[in-house]
Amino acid sequence: MTAGAGGTAAGPVAGALARLVAEGSLAFDPRQASAARILDDIAARLAGRQSRRLLPVRRPDPVRGAYLHGPVGRGKTLLMDLFFAAVETKAKRRVHFHEFMDEMHAEIAVFRKTPRGRGADADP
Repeated sequence: MTAGAGGTAAGPVAGALARLVAEGSLAFDPRQASAARILDDIAARLAGRQSRRLLPVRRPDPVRGAYLHGPVGRGKTLLMDLFFAAVETKAKRRVHFHEFMDEMHAEIAVFRKTPRGRGADADP
């Protein structure tokens, strides 16, 4: 781990962001730094799940994600790219939000054509 802006240990996302700021590629943005720390926490929880894979004690609790939002140009895609690079798992796929939403709408349309999807209580 590297030292963050406040001198505290930073995870891989916050560390990578701090390096970009230190080399002058980016200006420091406290909201980006905060989001990077949240993504570091998610990455750590995902890593913890990977390390417990060999123990068939119980199914691990799902790791909750984060929803990054803000105006165009705030660095959301950059942060997600840093996060994607930081998460050490083979079962991952990087998809931009718009592509993800296109895929979800297509999946919902397919679901609605199934008998289960036509029911009054259907919830894709």
